[in-house]
Amino acid sequence: MHEQERYTEGQRRLLRIDRSTLTEEEKEQLRRALLPRKRFVPKTDEECFLLVAEFLGDAKYRAFRRLLEAILSRYSCSQRWSAGGRDWRLLLRLYCGKQVLCSIGILEDRYFLLMDWGERECKRFEELRDTFPREEVQWTFDFFRLRNGVKHLQWDTEQEGWADYLFPLLAIGRLPEFE
Repeated sequence: MHEQERYTEGQRRLLRIDRSTLTEEEKEQLRRALLPRKRFVPKTDEECFLLVAEFLGDAKYRAFRRLLEAILSRYSCSQRWSAGGRDWRLLLRLYCGKQVLCSIGILEDRYFLLMDWGERECKRFEELRDTFPREEVQWTFDFFRLRNGVKHLQWDTEQEGWADYLFPLLAIGRLPEFE
């Protein structure tokens, strides 16, 4: 089977099932069974967004789009999709110029906002630490250790209150040429 094929042979057989005869629980199980293999990445942005909708379901997909639109309305970014490596099923990176502003890691039924901060960003956060709440922001910063000079921060989008600090957090990671 070619790595870029959307469905396995077994999944193709599942596509023939008449969904109108299924219960809601069976439809949900079928949706999960038809999700692609880990390394599959669609070729176009439109196909990627359709796949994200399949991963997240309607309500979470709308929240994902609102988050993305909020970031894109404030920053002039380009988007690049990739397979998510070992941690994510799909990864959307937002680039300001040649540097990554942030990423959004997508799993089944969940997504996370990801930021990679080097020493400069960590020092800047420490200077502003008291302006952020302990539970929603400081705890996440403290939880992730510095590896190879970088903190790989993950903001759980289902955690209450984190979104109130989205733009101040993105501002910490902004590159000097964009300030």
